[in-house]
Amino acid sequence: MNIRFFEHESVESTNQLALDLFQASGLKEPVFVFAREQTAGRGRHGRLWASPRGGAWCSLAWAIRPDVDHAAASLVAGLATRDAVARACLRIGLDTSRISIKWPNDLLLDCDPKRPGRELRKFAGVLCERPEKDTLVIGVGVNADFEVDAIPEILNEPPRTPSTTLRTAFKKSVDPEQIARELAEALPASLRAFERGGFAPFAPELRAALAHLGEPVAWETPSGRVFGRISGVDDAGRLLLDVGTPELAVLSSGEVSRVPDSGGPQWPGPDKP
Repeated sequence: MNIRFFEHESVESTNQLALDLFQASGLKEPVFVFAREQTAGRGRHGRLWASPRGGAWCSLAWAIRPDVDHAAASLVAGLATRDAVARACLRIGLDTSRISIKWPNDLLLDCDPKRPGRELRKFAGVLCERPEKDTLVIGVGVNADFEVDAIPEILNEPPRTPSTTLRTAFKKSVDPEQIARELAEALPASLRAFERGGFAPFAPELRAALAHLGEPVAWETPSGRVFGRISGVDDAGRLLLDVGTPELAVLSSGEVSRVPDSGGPQWPGPDKP
């Protein structure tokens, strides 16, 4: 499959540019855009996404079957991003075993190996948009080769997961273009496998990479916060939450954030930690 790769020093939004290029051609061929800087990057729910120079800001515009679940495709993209970053880091001798995935698709790095799981910081995220039933745009942002102080403090305020960058965490330069090139291979390959076989073959991989497993979290819902402990994911990629009832809560969407442990095994019900 032919994938058109575009590289830029700076753009407003790689997602928008990838979509524009994809639609302009009329060929439905995948388009991959990589920029070293974004001036109008955005995260989930339209939130601000800091995209300073030195990052790997990438987007893939992809023709997708109308019946394919794009929420599950987003999970696949998160796994592909983890693999791409891991390959780029391994090329320069960095330890990639410290990477985990905060459901649904934030990538975290354990910044204190002496206390595993206690200092998880976000260094990458995925934004999946579906402007048309047969078009998917996957945006990936990786905090690569810049220091963490380039990220505005407001983006580290609770309940957001604190940020880091690969250069800050590893104290070594990581080439954003190498990450982009790895992504341009990993994303299409994973999406093709997903369209053929669904999410179930990816589920064990996500379970193994899941951050905060067994830990207390809060799930934001329209009716309030629900507290529980992450139990895993099912074969559709939905998050399983132990809320102290006989059956696990099944989450297909929403925000989940780590909360302090009260000492009890579970917290049942909304707004009752």
